[in-house]
Amino acid sequence: HSTSRRQRQMCIRDRCSLMLGCASAYSEIEIHPGKIFTRGIVTDTCYTSEWLGLKYTLTDQMKMDDFDTEGSENAVAEMYASVKEMEDDISILVEKSSANIDQQIKALKDEIQSRYDTVDFEDISQKSLCDLKFIQLGCASTIDDVQFYQMILFKKIDDRFVFIITNASTKEDCDRLLDGFSIL
Repeated sequence: HSTSRRQRQMCIRDRCSLMLGCASAYSEIEIHPGKIFTRGIVTDTCYTSEWLGLKYTLTDQMKMDDFDTEGSENAVAEMYASVKEMEDDISILVEKSSANIDQQIKALKDEIQSRYDTVDFEDISQKSLCDLKFIQLGCASTIDDVQFYQMILFKKIDDRFVFIITNASTKEDCDRLLDGFSIL
């Protein structure tokens, strides 16, 4: 299990590096009148984003992990947390992008298919998280004969995409990882 967890974490870090490396230069934008994007605050037990109006609180079984990626004003890895002694994890990324929703879905699918041995995508759907509507891309994947489920929630706010990525053994476990969110 620890080997497949490390491989999945490497894939997540690669995805972040790809996003950070592909981000193009934009000037700072206002998301809501008077509310300019700022990075969220990460502590040992929670992540808070004034910009999103969301807070994520870790359970006692979780830990905030170091996420060694280089941030820029165009793309940042906001948070990465995992369940102790398990392979379940959640991360939050924010990226400036000129892509539309359809282009982003295609890019995500292409990237996922290139990283895993097998991938079975579910239909694209919408998911509500603390009264915010997200697009949901879910898939069952296999890497080195280990099966897992990945759920990516994302939405575009002006010229930024917000990604909430969960990895777990089952879709239900991915949903449980989302239970830590609350409105500020």
